[in-house]
Formats: sequence, C-alpha cells, structure tokens
Amino acid sequence: MAPFNKDSLLADVKKAAFDIIFRKGNTAHGIAASISRIIQAISVDENTVLPVGTLVRGQYGISDIVLSLPTVVGRRGAIRILSHPFSESELSQLRHIANTLYNCIMDVAAANTEL
Repeated sequence: MAPFNKDSLLADVKKAAFDIIFRKGNTAHGIAASISRIIQAISVDENTVLPVGTLVRGQYGISDIVLSLPTVVGRRGAIRILSHPFSESELSQLRHIANTLYNCIMDVAAANTEL
C-alpha cells in the first residue's frame, strides 16, 4: 500500500466537485444522498458521526462560523463536534479558512446594509 499523502488527498477533494460537474453536469444526486443520510440520522436518533455544517463555538480556537466538521448527529440535530488531533500546520490552515470565510460573510453583510 502506498504511503498516505495528505496534500494529494486535499487536492483531490478540492477538485472532486468540478470532476462530477464536468462528467454529469451537476452534483444534485450527491447533495440529495447527503441530505437523506442526515435525515435518517435525525429521524432514528442514530447519534452517528457525519461531516455536517455546524456552528463552531470555541472549538479549535474558532467561534461564530459554520464549518463542516465531524459532528455527532441525532434526534436533537448536531449534538457535539468531535475533537480531532490536528497538527499545528493543519490547525493553522483550519483557522485561516474560518477567518477567510468569516471576513467574506462580513463583507457581504456590510454590502447588504449599503443597499
């Protein structure tokens, strides 16, 4: 088995949606399958771990932003975000992503108040 390469996996994940759109013209089936899976987890109170958008409230030193993180999902919805042992480099990247997303949202909100 070849050694696991995080950078290669990240690059593959980033381009996956583009590949699907190029081949099929959309990603609707993947979205529908994901939503169906979330509904199942909630409706039967699975308390299972799913990668869902969850409001982050201090985990990893990040707050007030929704990120897709491994989250326990059950009848009450997102129950808790699981802690992952990120390396310092990975944690820095996650915080950078969260900060970039937060700033983008603030820019859009500011532009909407100017209308």
